[in-house]
Amino acid sequence: MKALAWHSVFALLVGGAAAGEAADPKRGLEDLLLGNDHLKLCFRSSGGQPRLFQIDNVLAGNRPIPIKTDDFCVAIEGRAPLRLADFAYKQLDGKRQGGETQQSLIYENKAEGMQLRVVYTAGTAPYIRRHIELSSEKPLPIRQVDAWIVGVEGKASGQGFGQPVLLEDTFWGLEFPGGHNSFANGTMKLTHYPGCTTDRFVSKTAVLGVAEPGRVAQRFQDYVASIQATPKEQRLFVNYNTWWTLMPPTEKNCVELIKLFKEKLFDPHGESFDTFTIDDGWDKKETLWELVPERFPNGFGPLVEPLKAMKANLGLWLSPSSGYSHAPHLAKLGYEHNSNPWYCCQSGPKYRRDIVQRVTALAKQYDLAFYKFDGFCPGCETKDHGHLPGPYAVEANVDAYIELMKAAKQAKPGIFLDPTCGMWLSPWWLPYCDSIWGSVSGDYPDVIVPAPIVRDSATTTRDAVFRQRCREHPGYPPSAIEHLGIIVITPEKWEDNAIAVVGRGCRLLTLYINPKFFTNGDRDWAFLASVLKWTRRNAPTLGHTRLIGGDPMKREWYGYAHFAGHFGILCLRNPFIEPQKVSLKLDESVGWTRPRAVAAGAATVIYPRHEQVSAGFLFYGDTLELTLQGYETLLVEVSAVSPFTADGTRQAGGRPPCRVESTGLALQPASGQIDGKCEAVVPEGAKATMHLLADPGGGAGAIECVALVRGQSVPVRVVRSGADQAHSKHPWTWFEFDIPAGKSDVAVSIKPGKGGGFTRCEAGWWLWLERSLPKSVPPTPKAPLPLPIGQDTQREIITIQAAKVFAAPRVWPKADAPSVWLDELPPDDVTLGWGKLQTNQSVWEKPMVIAGREFAHGLGTHAESRIVYDLSGGKFKSFRCLVGRDEHAQDGAIAFQVKLDGKVVFDSGPMAKASAAKAVEVDVSGGTTLELLTLDGGDGIGGDHGDWAEAQLIR
Repeated sequence: MKALAWHSVFALLVGGAAAGEAADPKRGLEDLLLGNDHLKLCFRSSGGQPRLFQIDNVLAGNRPIPIKTDDFCVAIEGRAPLRLADFAYKQLDGKRQGGETQQSLIYENKAEGMQLRVVYTAGTAPYIRRHIELSSEKPLPIRQVDAWIVGVEGKASGQGFGQPVLLEDTFWGLEFPGGHNSFANGTMKLTHYPGCTTDRFVSKTAVLGVAEPGRVAQRFQDYVASIQATPKEQRLFVNYNTWWTLMPPTEKNCVELIKLFKEKLFDPHGESFDTFTIDDGWDKKETLWELVPERFPNGFGPLVEPLKAMKANLGLWLSPSSGYSHAPHLAKLGYEHNSNPWYCCQSGPKYRRDIVQRVTALAKQYDLAFYKFDGFCPGCETKDHGHLPGPYAVEANVDAYIELMKAAKQAKPGIFLDPTCGMWLSPWWLPYCDSIWGSVSGDYPDVIVPAPIVRDSATTTRDAVFRQRCREHPGYPPSAIEHLGIIVITPEKWEDNAIAVVGRGCRLLTLYINPKFFTNGDRDWAFLASVLKWTRRNAPTLGHTRLIGGDPMKREWYGYAHFAGHFGILCLRNPFIEPQKVSLKLDESVGWTRPRAVAAGAATVIYPRHEQVSAGFLFYGDTLELTLQGYETLLVEVSAVSPFTADGTRQAGGRPPCRVESTGLALQPASGQIDGKCEAVVPEGAKATMHLLADPGGGAGAIECVALVRGQSVPVRVVRSGADQAHSKHPWTWFEFDIPAGKSDVAVSIKPGKGGGFTRCEAGWWLWLERSLPKSVPPTPKAPLPLPIGQDTQREIITIQAAKVFAAPRVWPKADAPSVWLDELPPDDVTLGWGKLQTNQSVWEKPMVIAGREFAHGLGTHAESRIVYDLSGGKFKSFRCLVGRDEHAQDGAIAFQVKLDGKVVFDSGPMAKASAAKAVEVDVSGGTTLELLTLDGGDGIGGDHGDWAEAQLIR
């Protein structure tokens, strides 16, 4: 074997061989370093082979990271897989191109006529790329490829399909949205499934990056920003979508709607959207995305010029896999039909060619600036489309979809691509598209957290799931999540929702606004224009997003912090009726970097009113304190420079007090209904309403409220949560009725509509006042700000009965039985991350199977889930069950915990689909509250179906 020839170390990558020039194999050194100023890969000769033994993380103070193994594995049908040990090192080849240097370790296998190149590429950023190239004298039927296998110690905070592996101060992954990046037992494995037969194979490219301790997610997002397709200067893209307004769209109604926006938004306010996107309905289902001639007899041409007049372009909705009733017709035209009959096969040769031609032709013909790509099907089990089934089909279809997006970008440079259904939040989509649908609770979000205005509850759900997605994908930039934007399809108050939407800091702002629900006329249009102007101006800052506050689903205040330099924007929201105090430390946790010199800022509310929050300056490390009223949304700017050129006037004046005396609510033992009385004194000029919440937790059916004011029955407005929701059913009911000025005796009764009484029900009672203030002059803004629609009103919430659970003594079924199956016992509280709690089957409503073992009893859940049982009076000694990931779910990690009175008494740790069921045996004799938690196992909750098999309480 030829002796190793080592070469001019670190300089080879940062300034060595000239472009295209091979390194001199005769120049030898003991060790080889590949990398740049931020990281170094340290190789050492071992048995005549170069072996990676250490990574030096310069950003972490030259921290050495030991490497135990460095390998790859190429599975080939009909023979043993190829590994690095099957090749002998030959030489090092180097070249420079532009600002990058590429070094190739060249190996050969003479006996089998193969050559291997392990190629490293580095520029000046704190990461390095690696791929392998394999050539052979004979075609090889290549199957699974582990492009990089590395033995390294660490703890992963993220990994999975299309996701980076994030260790403490390094990140790893294939630069491919269909890559499988995993870390377990000290082994990093970056895998893909080409499933091809070839004599020249190039693997997907792997990337390794380094970070300072605690900043790996931020460093990874910096890397993503360097590869994404969206231009750095494009901070905000405003798209109008016709769904919910024009159903179906036609030339006539589209032109009329564009005219309305020009007259109401563009002409008076100079504001517009970037694109007007025609959603479902323009397309003739029997064709490959031809227009319906009856709806658009002149094509889209009549829409293009009116849009140009308001500085906008046309956009289109289209399914890349031809879902939405196209596929069955296209199959008759000879296009490859997916094994899922609703779609075409993305990588089928005929379909692949023609969908690219149609998408690019439409973009060029109508000067499109936006595509909403809705409906991508990655899988296909059909065997005659040129791909193998299973994961090989997924890779082929992902490659074909990338080809489609690249073609659209090439045909129309700058076009905004927004893939929606069928996608997953892999950052490696972003070199080809601009935002990705984040699966943040359906077209219109579920109504889960109780609220008297449905849109407020929907906003809470959207935020809760948005934040969950951000936590599940710490390497994915929140700014690139498609979250469906501002939706106005009912006459409810919409301004708070609009502020919450822009407060998330996403680069795509879609307007699903039906103007007929603008009930405030020109003020609605003026407010929309003010929000668009402010968001455009502040988009560079809004793109830096930190999650702050608590859990929206737990009714805790929450929000988003955005800081760029010493200028910051805070979006704060209270998702519930009870006022909450905010205490927020202004430091690196909110994105405010530690200043080199003393820097200070003033906090100013810019929505829903314009006013100074703090009396003086706030310095780095200070705490901002304020109170959020019930369902209040605030926008706050933190800046050393006031956003106002002149102070306004705000006249609070003397206000007569509002007074309420009550003993609260009580569950009546005899009737099972919840009653309450109070005496309320409402000052003149205040609008006062009583609000009551009732949530029985399931099984009670419709709930009614009877209210008496001054001895007379009064009308009660009712808001009910939806019965058919993607998340667990939350059957709450909200009641509201008016209270006149002056003194009033009030009595309320809450009861099930079908008779009987409550055994358990959460209830609360509040008085809500809106006071008109004397007319004031808002401060004069230096730059556009959202209109201060709340400048002349003041909200006050008085709690009569804080929300609490009222429960009658539980009557246990089979009180003398030695055990009780949990599938026969209604839980006291349930929340699920997806789906509904199932008994004796999985959450997917399939047989309950863990690692090949089927169970007849149990609970089917999905992470993150929480199931609560009150054990009072049950005389139970223990809780027993078997837990595991359901076999019907996709691969991934899941975890289970049992809590007794808030203390963890069982923790399964991460469990894979292949993991055998783990036995749970917990002593509950001294406890009253049993909680069963199904949790994320460390790789996100996608497909986390968790089974609590044979769950029972033992006496």
